[in-house]
Amino acid sequence: MSGFRGASCGALLLCSVMLGLASPSTAAPAHDFSTYRPSAEATRVDDKDSPSIDGDITDDVWARAKVIKDFYQVEPKGGEPAAEQTEVRVLYDQHALYFSFHCHDSDPEHIPLGAKARDNGVVNGDFVRIYLDPNLTRRNGYAFEVNVLGGRQDGLLSNNGEPIYQWNTIWAAKTKRVPDGWTVEVEIPFRSISFDASRKDWGFDLYRRMWRISQRVRWTSADPSVQTFDLTHAGLLTGIDGITQGIGLDIQTFAALRYKHEWEQGQQEDDEKLVFSGNVFYKLTP
Repeated sequence: MSGFRGASCGALLLCSVMLGLASPSTAAPAHDFSTYRPSAEATRVDDKDSPSIDGDITDDVWARAKVIKDFYQVEPKGGEPAAEQTEVRVLYDQHALYFSFHCHDSDPEHIPLGAKARDNGVVNGDFVRIYLDPNLTRRNGYAFEVNVLGGRQDGLLSNNGEPIYQWNTIWAAKTKRVPDGWTVEVEIPFRSISFDASRKDWGFDLYRRMWRISQRVRWTSADPSVQTFDLTHAGLLTGIDGITQGIGLDIQTFAALRYKHEWEQGQQEDDEKLVFSGNVFYKLTP
């Protein structure tokens, strides 16, 4: 009987181990994302030290900035750490904000690329997104998106709804493929967005989409129940001081050369015309 009891105990132990191996992962989220609001400090640099926007993040100036690397899955495993590492740094000078991304990927040859055109097919490939809420409204702000090929898209965020992608402003972004993934540099001039110059802390969030592994990750707001463009639970970008928006005036000029040739018999003639036009934008308030 004792041998039978021993065999039974062994069988039960084996079954328990097998059930433990077969049970799905129940890892708890790293944070309570209903209250988790991390902060990151932007590093001030002199205008002469500002990075060149070429996608190469090996410039010495980036080493001055603190690295942001704690990204969490929105899906498929909400709240768990991202499967691939993302490193972000933030600099600023008197005139602009600068971001660098190092998007690590364990299979860089098979990263979906998306489209390079402005505002067209950008999010069909792997991409990163910057959320800015300069007035800390937690409902209104801006979204800036860049994919692997350097395709760009920008939008206004209003009342935590879908972006207004018809909005376009002046900013720059370049990317580079590297052996362990891809890198991005972004420049957002302060004159391209509205803000209160007396406020040093801005609403801020970061997002990365990795199609190859069906994963969406975010710096904060990693709760799957939070809508993609909801700024309610965004973190903070701190230390922004001594910046200028200029006079708030942007002027765009255009020229078009038109040529016409008449082919009818007896009326053959050439006509050339140079047409000028332009847009003027002025911010009445911040």
